[in-house]
Amino acid sequence: MKIAHTLIPGAHKSGLYETTLEIISAEISAGHDSRAVDPLYGMEGGDRGVPFTSRLWMADADILVNHSGIGRSHEGLAPVVAMMHGSPKYCFAMEHYHGVDMWKKVMEMVTLDYPSAYVAYPQDMAGWQLLIPSEKLFEVRPCVDLAFWTPVGPEWDYSGEHTNIVITDRWRPTKDSFGLLAGFSRFAKNHPNAKLHLYGAPDPCIGPLASILNGFKARGILGEVKGDVSAKDLRSIYRAADVVMTPVYGVARTIREAMACGCPVLMGQQGGYGQTEVDTENADAIAYGLHAVLDHNTRASQRTQARKQAETLFAPRDTMNGLQAVYERVLKG
Repeated sequence: MKIAHTLIPGAHKSGLYETTLEIISAEISAGHDSRAVDPLYGMEGGDRGVPFTSRLWMADADILVNHSGIGRSHEGLAPVVAMMHGSPKYCFAMEHYHGVDMWKKVMEMVTLDYPSAYVAYPQDMAGWQLLIPSEKLFEVRPCVDLAFWTPVGPEWDYSGEHTNIVITDRWRPTKDSFGLLAGFSRFAKNHPNAKLHLYGAPDPCIGPLASILNGFKARGILGEVKGDVSAKDLRSIYRAADVVMTPVYGVARTIREAMACGCPVLMGQQGGYGQTEVDTENADAIAYGLHAVLDHNTRASQRTQARKQAETLFAPRDTMNGLQAVYERVLKG
């Protein structure tokens, strides 16, 4: 099967970009001729084994996979399957707060109804069921590249004997980590050897974050604070960290990648993926959750369990099987 995915290159800053790369890799491994096509700039080449090809290649594709409204001008060349990355609320927030016209593009698709099918992630199905006819909406769980995100390999160099707690999410108005900071602060009162490391954080020199981090620094509980890091470095960070905290839940990229690297995750509720789930705005619940995760008697087993759960829940072959069933249904009409 010849499958074209519209995708704008975005390095490791974008969950949509990384998730789409992993889907294409899974399709290639299953024997499909699957490629990414940059609908805006026409970039060609490749990224981590995924080929980027010209827009002309799309003319002969069997299926065109549109990701959250990217590249709508190419519909009509092949049946369209629309992958909805995130909930309707998330798509609107990206447009409202960040100027990314995702909501407009998505609603244009829904209104014109040109996709033959829509695909959404498990935690987002309820929202999309309010907007998309049920007979055209299918649930598929995203995957993670289990060969790349692995517990085996170089670890990030955290000096000293500390408990290294990591936050790697990008901060947005609809998803920030201030609640996690409050929970970590309470946890650190009884665990002064704990260090908090932030990656992908906003400018730490302005606003309330600056004051909070200055306070953590004075207490000796602040570790590294960096902006975006490469996928290779992030993998090493997950291997070395004792726990990753995230305000999100479900099948978010942070959760999939950390679990695949054998790192336990403290995440938002409603996940159902066997990791520690808490109310990420409740400081006491977060502190208690960290204490449970960081029980040294179970640390090794938790890391092994996280990897095994990633292999079970986010296996590329399962994602490919789910998508292939949708593609075949579309091609049969």
